Amino acid sequence: MTLPKPLYFATDADIYDQLEPAAKRFNKKHLLELALRRGIILSPSDERSDIIQFISMLPFSHSQLEDICQQADTAGRAQRTSSIRVTKDIDEAKVRDAVHALKESRSSNDEQLTFTKKEDHFEITVEYAEFDHRKSSLRQRSVNQISIQVESSDEGELTVRHTANKKGQEIAKVFLSKLGNAADTPVPTAPISLAGIVDRGLRTAFWVRLIRETDGLAPISVTKAGVCREMTSSLIEDISYDGDHEDDANDNLETQLVTGLINRAVFEGEEVLESTEFKRTESSFFVFKASWLALGSTGDRYEIEAEFRDPASASQFEYIFRSAYRKKASGGYYKTPERLLPAEQRQLSQILEGSAHAIVAQIVEGVLIPVPNISGDGSQGPKL
Repeated sequence: MTLPKPLYFATDADIYDQLEPAAKRFNKKHLLELALRRGIILSPSDERSDIIQFISMLPFSHSQLEDICQQADTAGRAQRTSSIRVTKDIDEAKVRDAVHALKESRSSNDEQLTFTKKEDHFEITVEYAEFDHRKSSLRQRSVNQISIQVESSDEGELTVRHTANKKGQEIAKVFLSKLGNAADTPVPTAPISLAGIVDRGLRTAFWVRLIRETDGLAPISVTKAGVCREMTSSLIEDISYDGDHEDDANDNLETQLVTGLINRAVFEGEEVLESTEFKRTESSFFVFKASWLALGSTGDRYEIEAEFRDPASASQFEYIFRSAYRKKASGGYYKTPERLLPAEQRQLSQILEGSAHAIVAQIVEGVLIPVPNISGDGSQGPKL
């Protein structure tokens, strides 16, 4: 069952406001085709704004307005994912009880919850309406969707994977609470988080290890790295990487000036971890997000983005497999990226999450050594 869609009354200003900002979805070619479907031929030499002005004055039926709204809607874009691990054996019956309790608790909300048992996991889909009164009238109400996957590992632990927006976090939190009620005890959880780790080198080591040593996702190149200097108020102590790492007044004058002005920075380009500019941040900054291209076990290439949404505490880990570059049978790769298939997305999520959990555990247990230099040149490279 889907949420009922409202009927619209649109003025010419509403139509104009819907078409004008969506330059990619309604470029000049699409606008000319839109007019042609109405039996109107417009000149390609006209300015885009003039074409929109003309189209906006045409009468639109409800179905025609729906078509425009659907084309302009960006809710279908791939969203970031987050997950949390339940470190307790929970049987299937308890999961079903938690889902039913979740559905009952959300019945008064403007939401439609669907529960499906897949071959090896559960899937909860929630469709809900959102209002943004800052937008034009046709775009104020949007129907969005989040998903929650609940899967069990061979060790009996559960992974609750959910869309990483505010609504997804809210519903996942309620589900975990209902799961605790069904199990008659609060369920212990383990997020992917470095909260409490105040060594900048260890925080960076997490990302170096995640990118370079995740089995099944061999790194090809790192295209973006975000660094942060600030930590939460409870973690403000400035801990150096080793006792011999003393500041030199001459060598680090530029770094001192920069860090006095900048709390966060993002580096973009090919192999940013090897760049001189990036290496200058090592003593005072730590990595909190990255984008990289990785080779999967099937031979396809994947564009991955991941970050700690709260950089200061290095918590709220989120990621997205942005696209896949398929391998040709004859060799080489197709230039046009594709979206991942659902089963493919879930498999890669398991790989990335499993690696992240393992690295966090090693950091907490003191197995990993901080990264004083992540150049990878062998002299002072990652001691991982």
